[in-house]
Amino acid sequence: MNNKSFGLDNRLKLCAELVRKNSRLADIGTDHAYLPIWLCKNNLVRCAIAADINEAPLRSGTSAVKKFGLEHMIETRISDGLSEISADEADDIVIAGMGGELIARIIDNAEWLRDRKYHLVLQPMTKPEKLREYLYGNGFYIELEKAVEAEGKLYTVMSVCYSGECKAFSDNLKIYYGEINPLHSECDRRYIEKISASLCKKGNGILSADPYSPEAKKYIEYGLAMLQYSKTGEIPIMTKVYDIYKYIDSFAPFDTAMDFDNVGIMVGDKNAFVKKALVALDITADVVKEAQKEGADLVISHHPVIFTPLKSLVSNNVVYMLAQCGINAISAHTNLDLSNPGVNTCFAEAMCLEEFTLTDGMALGNLSAENPLTPRQLAEYTKEKLHCEGVRYTDSSNKIRRVALAGGACGSYIYRAKELGADAFVTGEIKHNVILEANDMGLTVIEAGHYKTEDLVTDLLVEKLGRQFENVEFIKSKTFSDCIKYV
Repeated sequence: MNNKSFGLDNRLKLCAELVRKNSRLADIGTDHAYLPIWLCKNNLVRCAIAADINEAPLRSGTSAVKKFGLEHMIETRISDGLSEISADEADDIVIAGMGGELIARIIDNAEWLRDRKYHLVLQPMTKPEKLREYLYGNGFYIELEKAVEAEGKLYTVMSVCYSGECKAFSDNLKIYYGEINPLHSECDRRYIEKISASLCKKGNGILSADPYSPEAKKYIEYGLAMLQYSKTGEIPIMTKVYDIYKYIDSFAPFDTAMDFDNVGIMVGDKNAFVKKALVALDITADVVKEAQKEGADLVISHHPVIFTPLKSLVSNNVVYMLAQCGINAISAHTNLDLSNPGVNTCFAEAMCLEEFTLTDGMALGNLSAENPLTPRQLAEYTKEKLHCEGVRYTDSSNKIRRVALAGGACGSYIYRAKELGADAFVTGEIKHNVILEANDMGLTVIEAGHYKTEDLVTDLLVEKLGRQFENVEFIKSKTFSDCIKYV
């Protein structure tokens, strides 16, 4: 039997190679029944059903079956997908020459395929990523996948079985390369290059209409990652916004934030890729412009960029600017105040407190100085350690050894600080009446500024996140400040 006489091109030839020997075959969308005839003529399968939804090509297939005297092995049958095939009639099912989404629907409509005894050979003509996404997400396992060239075009052929293990690969690079390894053959390498070019073209097409499109950035990143894969055979690590969110959550759980707070992914797409992130205490218009100039995909802030409900969203609004530029935002506020490591641990370390503990939203420890300090000496010490241009303090005339501190606006903590035996309380800002009450209690108060007592945590985030995500560049904002000047 001559391959060419039956149009058994490289696509169908590879499909034939993947069919298990001595199996019972169902060829769905068989067209002219070339594949079943080839396999039966060469005694590679026991029997076959050649099924197609269209009568005309199936009549041609029936004639070819008779011509080769294979009526005893091959039955031709009108069938919409697998609707007319029963579970006990086939072991191996070939579905070739259709779009990936149609193949997925055919499989989905045949519940009996969810059994480990069946073997599928799938050859999508278009949208193979949609087919892979369906297979991975519905308990099917691609045990082997190869690229093949036919009539100058590149296709993929998959050998698939049911495993029962579902994997969610939505918006993931794996749905684009599946199990194809570009180092296995020249055809596999070229296939990956083709996918790379297609993804970049799609992304650039979107960019031409919307220069700030996050979707366009995603496709271009996918394309560049696939290009690297085609050369090295190694998939580059692709960090998403959600990966960074989950890591912050591991040491500063977002669900520990206070009730009034608003934390988490504030703006953007959790599945967006991140190659560069800017870290700042607040997200201001200048910070957004800095992020855009730096090419950052993400801004991580301590103070929430959305704190109260938005009543309008105009062009100079920071949230609008982030969205327009396709820059994502994560805010970690009171959850980061309370965590270890977090704002108050950074504050305590900057103040060189010894044997400090975290309690009730504060850090409490002893000064490392050999002798107790006066209130003025503690004020000067705080100014030096936090690099402040100036600090405010009260002189309670007491000697200070034990210090409580809390970054930001934590004046109301003075009562608990006194109960815990603190001689002084250091914070960012404190109300006038609270200062008077602290003085009446004999508790020295140091007010060092909201910015100076909390910005310390941005250095921690840059360092900690940089160690965890080596493929992402984390940089601290150079433009952000509290805008306060001293005279």
